[in-house]
Amino acid sequence: MWKIALRSTRSRFLSFSAAILAVFLGVTFVASTMSLREVLATTYNEVIDTGMVAAAYIQADGDTSNMVTGTGDPTIPLSLKDDLEQLPGVAAVVPDFVGMVVLVNKDGTAAGTANGPPALAYAAYPTPADDMVAGRMPQADNEIALIDTTAEKSKYEIGDTATVLVNGEIMTFDVVGIMRFGAAGGASVMMMNPPFAEHTFAADGLVTSIGIFSEAQGAGTEFKMLDHGAEQDFISTLNSTGLAELIEGGTGQGPDLTVVTGNEARDIAKEGVTEQIGFITSFVLVFAALAVGVSGFVIANTFAMVTRRQQREFAMLRAIGASSTHVFTVVSVQAIVIGAIGSALGIGASALFLQALPSIFASIGMDMSSNASLSTSTVLIGFAVGVGVSFASAAISARRAALIPPVEAMREVAAPALNTSRLRTIVGAVVAVIGAAAATSAIVVARGQDDITTSGLYGVGILAVFVGILVLAAPLSRPFVALLAKPWNRLGRPIVPLASGNVQRTPKRTAATASALIVGVTLTSAAAVVAASVNGAIGDLVTKEMQADYIIQSQTFHIAPSAYEAFKDIDGVEQFSTFAAAVVEIDELAPTAQDSNAQAAFPGSEKQLEIGATEPETMGTAWTTNVVAGSLDAVAHGQAIVQETTAKDNGWVLGDTLTLTGATGTTTVEIGGVINSVGLGMPVIVNLDTLHDLVPSDQVQLANVMLTLAPGANPDQVRAEIVEIAKPYLVLSVFDQDEFRSQLTGQVNQMLAVIYALLGLTVAIAILGIVNTLGLGILERTREIGLLRAIGLSGSQLHSTITLESVLIASFGTLVGLGLGVGVTLGIPTLFKDMGFTELVIPWQSLGVMVVLALVVGVLAAIWPAIRANRIPVLTAISSDE
Repeated sequence: MWKIALRSTRSRFLSFSAAILAVFLGVTFVASTMSLREVLATTYNEVIDTGMVAAAYIQADGDTSNMVTGTGDPTIPLSLKDDLEQLPGVAAVVPDFVGMVVLVNKDGTAAGTANGPPALAYAAYPTPADDMVAGRMPQADNEIALIDTTAEKSKYEIGDTATVLVNGEIMTFDVVGIMRFGAAGGASVMMMNPPFAEHTFAADGLVTSIGIFSEAQGAGTEFKMLDHGAEQDFISTLNSTGLAELIEGGTGQGPDLTVVTGNEARDIAKEGVTEQIGFITSFVLVFAALAVGVSGFVIANTFAMVTRRQQREFAMLRAIGASSTHVFTVVSVQAIVIGAIGSALGIGASALFLQALPSIFASIGMDMSSNASLSTSTVLIGFAVGVGVSFASAAISARRAALIPPVEAMREVAAPALNTSRLRTIVGAVVAVIGAAAATSAIVVARGQDDITTSGLYGVGILAVFVGILVLAAPLSRPFVALLAKPWNRLGRPIVPLASGNVQRTPKRTAATASALIVGVTLTSAAAVVAASVNGAIGDLVTKEMQADYIIQSQTFHIAPSAYEAFKDIDGVEQFSTFAAAVVEIDELAPTAQDSNAQAAFPGSEKQLEIGATEPETMGTAWTTNVVAGSLDAVAHGQAIVQETTAKDNGWVLGDTLTLTGATGTTTVEIGGVINSVGLGMPVIVNLDTLHDLVPSDQVQLANVMLTLAPGANPDQVRAEIVEIAKPYLVLSVFDQDEFRSQLTGQVNQMLAVIYALLGLTVAIAILGIVNTLGLGILERTREIGLLRAIGLSGSQLHSTITLESVLIASFGTLVGLGLGVGVTLGIPTLFKDMGFTELVIPWQSLGVMVVLALVVGVLAAIWPAIRANRIPVLTAISSDE
């Protein structure tokens, strides 16, 4: 049976080409996503191996902090450094903390903004691993050393003066050294004088971890990394000479500290990076899975058509003694071979993609490792996906072929089944109705009960509707296509009746071909509706909530105090408003409500929240919003305003008292207002003076500045002055209301563009399915085509007939997909109104473009099948047995 299967596959290789291509595209998507993960993981692992070279590290128990990624909670006292340096065998002690800065390159461009790789500043503590290319480490507050890759990109040399934005402030530093750093992942890295770095980036005296170098590691060109056993011996020696006592008593009320070897610290850091990368690649893998699923439709349709053409062959095998298992094996082996070929091609393409990735990332300023290789797991998963989806998609056709009775060998022509089963129609209808009922119930309940979340029920209902419609695609295709063709039947004879009849007589095939397009168009149209609704909500937000004429924002999410003061002095401004943010501890906060943005300002506490603050007169004037209870004047009265969702999560009501604790004080405030604002992401808003009493100025983040013009002020003149002040800071952007709206909607459109690109592959595979169905259909109808040509059907009429068949299939898939895509979003305004979805906005223009594209797709997909049909000689076609 294996030999028969292989020979049959080889003889019909062209028929299987579309299935191979579908497997290839699906596997390429999956394997390329995994290759992306390999490159990212390899790059950041190299960065970790470069930046974490100490023999031991002191970390908070259970913490995953590392100096390379800049993540983690600063909980370890910096003061431990001096005591640790006194222990025997210690070569150097390096507190690990990092500052986010912006480096102004020599050509005036900025490195370290939100649009590119970060710029990081470290304290230049001397270590045995230091490898200076030229110059020296900084010894004064106005000096920095750059790593070699940063010096190359920024064009700075020793002796130059570099401009750096530190905490938003413009500062200048003399470049006094260039050091070899190894892998930096495209980040711009500089070393600063330790006292200056401590004061600037660790003002609270806490760091994320402390690295301890061993004298056994050597120094300079002799520096080496110790193996795990040597590092453990080093830690044992340190513990016996006082390290254990130091870390036990050095934390005060903070978390317990632990000492880990350098290898363990690096492994912990790599695990954290792997988790972060996994989140990114998982997002892409969702679309890869969709591409594979769509490929399954193409493969299943291909095998259904090919096995039908092999019906007499399988019947002959049965007649000469082959069992149904033998026939099933033949088709299964064909599927496995097709899957293996497509998988091998897909793995090869992903290997090429892997080699090209470093260059692709380099074009956007990121230095990715060129040492990543195609892992064994990627290869195995690629083959498993390709072969698995091919086998699974062909299983029904294999079973159908296995059940062919030997008597079928005597038939001259095996006609395809014309009708869909009644059971299929009933099952599809029941599933769709149940799903629609569940989705409707979720909407009704959400409208009546604000405190009940029914989005899960809605999602299950929508999924059921989607599955039901896919099952109903076959019985729906006949009336749908007949309806589309009916207005043109008389005018387009004989082309329209022929094309419509060809599509209608094989409803299962039409449904299988269109289903791939239904999936892609449903997701694409749903994304378009969601994006349009988000953009509409943003427009309403800016119109209804932002009352100021200009808003100034920073790409680093922090406006320098000096810029802040300069903006206050602009002539023609009636009201100057700001929103600031800082982390405080709230006694009444539920532990589960802690904000993920809180940076452990209070070690061991689970009641931290990043809150906002503004001037007393801001709320209700420069910014207004929907008031659920109380008044926006609460801030002016020294009270707090809280978001409705935050109040519900914590059981707070109007009049409750909150106890706020910061680094410099504690106070109580009464809740004087409850709001429901999407524009203000701050959970709690207090008076700006209140926040400054709680938190030092250097820990208060100035999020944005808003300016309201005085009556009669010249807007152009005021804006010119704002731009002039903002220009030297490089990262400050000035928006009026229209520009602010466009900037916010632009972010949504960028995300939508990514989703369109990812969904594009599923649509491409769907188009491939149409080409494949038409091509194989022509082989089945060879005699029919010959007879039509013999009685007078011209070549152009045949071409038009096949083109119209393609257009009808594409239109069916597109229109059903559009209906589903819009339908699945109908409940969004009700279920997600707390997120700002005020109404459903249907982008008719975009949906209309999709319909036009369906027509174009239909025409393009028919080109090759139509040419192939016209090339068949009439006498050859008439004498064909198909």
